[in-house]
Amino acid sequence: MRKQLYANEHVFLELSPKWRNLLMGAASSYIFLTPQFLSVWWKYFGAGELIILGIDNEDKKLSAIFPLHSIKLADNRTQLSFLGDLSVSDYLDVIIPEENLETSWDVFEQFLSENQEWNLLDLISIPEASSTRKFLEKIALRQNWKYQASQQTVCPIITLPSSWDQYLIQVGKKQRHEIRRKWKNLSEAVKLSFSVIENGPEVSQAAEDFIRLHQLSSAEKASFWHSKLVSYFTDLIKIAAEEGWLKLYFLEVEGVRAATMLCFSYNNQTYVYNSGFDAAKFGHLGVGQVLISYTIQQAIELGHSRYDFLRGDEDYKFRFGAKPEAVFDIHIQRT
Repeated sequence: MRKQLYANEHVFLELSPKWRNLLMGAASSYIFLTPQFLSVWWKYFGAGELIILGIDNEDKKLSAIFPLHSIKLADNRTQLSFLGDLSVSDYLDVIIPEENLETSWDVFEQFLSENQEWNLLDLISIPEASSTRKFLEKIALRQNWKYQASQQTVCPIITLPSSWDQYLIQVGKKQRHEIRRKWKNLSEAVKLSFSVIENGPEVSQAAEDFIRLHQLSSAEKASFWHSKLVSYFTDLIKIAAEEGWLKLYFLEVEGVRAATMLCFSYNNQTYVYNSGFDAAKFGHLGVGQVLISYTIQQAIELGHSRYDFLRGDEDYKFRFGAKPEAVFDIHIQRT
């Protein structure tokens, strides 16, 4: 095995074909780990030094990626962290196919033990199904480092059946009645329509409308935005459209965009990245709930196996039949 460190942001483009191919077969394969997603994050929020560890096998084929950066803390200690943050990255992890796990983690342990510059390893948003916690706990024990893992939150996920009718049976009588009632009442009260923006010249205007509707949802959501986030979301939406991942849904009332859901279609899954609606004008109509129902229906029609609400344990997600999957943070202190 051969390790190579990449410290220049050109790595996202340089390794992109190999990176994406590796990710599709990785034990953790999430859109947040694509070079496109991480490069946009680094462009707007990256800090410190980029440290991407690539591992090649004996045939010089890329077999693992550890996407990290190092930052100097206020107390002058150096911290290694995943690329990404709590605001915009729901899952973070290493990129390793199942068959390469043991050897790749051995190389990473060697990298950590030989590199004397870091003091803390702070890794967030690790999916419950990931084996990263197991490997890092073993490494910390062998190296006599202080290890701590804690549950950060949950991501509610719907395992999708093959048809909308089966889904309605799956959620139970009460929720089935609510979905049908709200959709019927809204359709009878107003002229209702749906649209989805995937690519083309309308993407820029759709991105603006998404941001506007998110801001109009609540005071808390309005306070979320600042100039960097606007630029980040605008770029991310454009890149997702270019890659064929974008599903930017709108619910229109009398031809006016009243609610929106920014979703990504990736690796047979629908990710619900963010949503919003004009609370003052349309909140009383239940437009948000109807749009969720519509996007679940669309995910089923796309043949997706999972509908991921992403981080947050809001009650409405579970009413739609989602089950919680935990997300963990790991902290290792060198001693």
